[in-house]
Amino acid sequence: MARTQSKDTDRRSSSNRIHAFVIVLSFVGALVIAIFVTFGCISTDLGLNHLYYAELRANGTYDVSLRVGYFGGCMSISRAPVADAGASGSSSTRRAVYCIKNMHTEAAADLSESFQEHLNVTGDMLAFTNSFLSIAILHVKHLQENVFFYEPVAIQVALLGVSGLMLFAAVGAPSHRRGYKGVVALAIFLATFAIALGLVIAIGSIQAMNAVLGGGRPINEKLFNDSIVISRGSRLDGLQGALAATTTLFYVLIGMLFVRWSSEGEREWGGENFIQVLLPERPVWGRRGKAITQF
Repeated sequence: MARTQSKDTDRRSSSNRIHAFVIVLSFVGALVIAIFVTFGCISTDLGLNHLYYAELRANGTYDVSLRVGYFGGCMSISRAPVADAGASGSSSTRRAVYCIKNMHTEAAADLSESFQEHLNVTGDMLAFTNSFLSIAILHVKHLQENVFFYEPVAIQVALLGVSGLMLFAAVGAPSHRRGYKGVVALAIFLATFAIALGLVIAIGSIQAMNAVLGGGRPINEKLFNDSIVISRGSRLDGLQGALAATTTLFYVLIGMLFVRWSSEGEREWGGENFIQVLLPERPVWGRRGKAITQF
């Protein structure tokens, strides 16, 4: 009988530990994805220049493109004309990329000058990029200021971080403490807005890009005035969907944890708190050779 109870306790403890680890992993995963979504196109590091909601590409002699995220933008150029690059099979070795971390704080003329200066654009290509940037940057500024607002994304990161930490603190604290219910209620309030913002960002950005392209999801690009092609960024769309999913998963799992942490749930969890469940047990030997379990 005692052996059966011991097996049940071990099985329950293992299940609880898995539940706790999944909660932590979903929270960390959601935060990491949120940071990548927010800071897409601010740098070439970690592949951030591939996270953009729109790309404007020159439809002409040279291969020039400008990708835009919620804050930054990355311009890439190929030194060879398009015809030469196609003949050689690839122009990747002659491609240069430069990113500006925050395009909101600079005027269009300053952005154009900064891109061309850092990419060292000269000769015949200078006139071509001048013509491209004079149109592309105005469209980019319009998208950042009037279509794809950065505020909801930044607010969602803050709400997710603050409410998550509050819930972790509450789940490991005694419920009889003063102010406990107020903290939990505030955390739930913030969590509700975090979930709502995640869904609004994921769905709203797709709908906004559909409006820009003049069609539904199958339409991925559109030609502007015979000189610029605008296309959607599928990687950022996917990340924003993953952010909404992992955010919802985290709050559902930690909500289940609170439900189990009732008077009955406390017996189910063996009287352990969240930290004790998460950390593995390790025996520490006392002076008389008796094992004292610590976490």
